[in-house]
Amino acid sequence: MATHFDFEEQALQFGSHGMAPGLGAWGYFAPSFSEMTQKDNMREKYYIAVQTFLIPDYVQRVSEYRDFFKFRKMLVVNSQNGQAVVVVIGDAGPAEWTGKHLGGSPEVMRHLERVDGSQRGPVLYFFLDDPNDTIPLGPVMLH
Repeated sequence: MATHFDFEEQALQFGSHGMAPGLGAWGYFAPSFSEMTQKDNMREKYYIAVQTFLIPDYVQRVSEYRDFFKFRKMLVVNSQNGQAVVVVIGDAGPAEWTGKHLGGSPEVMRHLERVDGSQRGPVLYFFLDDPNDTIPLGPVMLH
């Protein structure tokens, strides 16, 4: 969390929502902190965790699924309030034992209004086909 925010205002606005400790399922967003690019920074700010490990043959096809899901763009919509955000899949989770269905960066969770700690409210997930990387990450208006 100490290096996640660019400005003190962001830390004050989003910092209380926390992040999962340690590395994600496919490591960090760049090989090292010193190699972080603007694209990596945006991925870290707008990522979600998806329970890819619940796919029936996940263990037999780990590398195939990792290569498919890693940093794949998605549109996530809170179906109760219409809030939407373009994200990348940056981690596998939350763990099944938590009972949670949604995990993500503080910015994503705050924008979707899923910061009560339960992360159990309904959301819709849509894969985005963006082979040329033209769709920016972050909040979007659907109307």
